Amino acid sequence: PNSNVAYINLTFTNAVEQIFELIVDYANSIGFSINFKSKSEGVIRFNNGSRIKITGNSNNSEADKLRGFNCRLAIIDEIGHQRNIDYLVNEILVPQMADYTDSTLLLTGTPSRVPNHFSTRIFNSDNEYKKYH
Repeated sequence: PNSNVAYINLTFTNAVEQIFELIVDYANSIGFSINFKSKSEGVIRFNNGSRIKITGNSNNSEADKLRGFNCRLAIIDEIGHQRNIDYLVNEILVPQMADYTDSTLLLTGTPSRVPNHFSTRIFNSDNEYKKYH
């Protein structure tokens, strides 16, 4: 209850096409009540106060649309292909996830082959990120 989730893909169109209908269909199949949904806005609100915000990350202004959306869970898909990932994670997501002691940042996909890319750095270094193959 009262938990926000952000799902971020390369573009808004990709993000919505990937998961919007799947979430709505699954919620309906388990009787999880939706009180508002808008595919064009990338928003799903549930009766228990939780919300899902679906967005893209093709540029900083698109990432900025998540400002003020404090979330317990943020999922970034296609991590190795994200262009402005340092900005998204360090300037947007980490500060707003600090409101929750149990927040999770889930990064999915294959790390980039670019040596200094965010995904390559966290994959190759020993840090606080857990890695699963």
